[in-house]
Amino acid sequence: PTARQQEWLLSKLRKALAIPFEVIKHDAAIRPTVFGTRPFLGRHPEHAGLYIFNGLGTKGASLAPFFAKHFTAHLLDDAPLMKEVDIARFADKYMGSPPLAR
Repeated sequence: PTARQQEWLLSKLRKALAIPFEVIKHDAAIRPTVFGTRPFLGRHPEHAGLYIFNGLGTKGASLAPFFAKHFTAHLLDDAPLMKEVDIARFADKYMGSPPLAR
């Protein structure tokens, strides 16, 4: 956050905690999101050695173990990806053609 946003957050924290504290470091991050509620997994359509596992959103901590196992089965055992999470579902919209074969 900006310095202004940091001060706003700190003012809220001071009211909520009502105890002394010290800010050691101030960072901001961006959480990637996707259209819909499902993550996306799969091989990058143009870079054969690049795989994508992203878009877990606010449910990442609870969804990650399930989808990690699902993705591992896909990578190691050629198990098909669930169509709901396969990045191929975005091929026509963003790439104009289906992704390359694995």
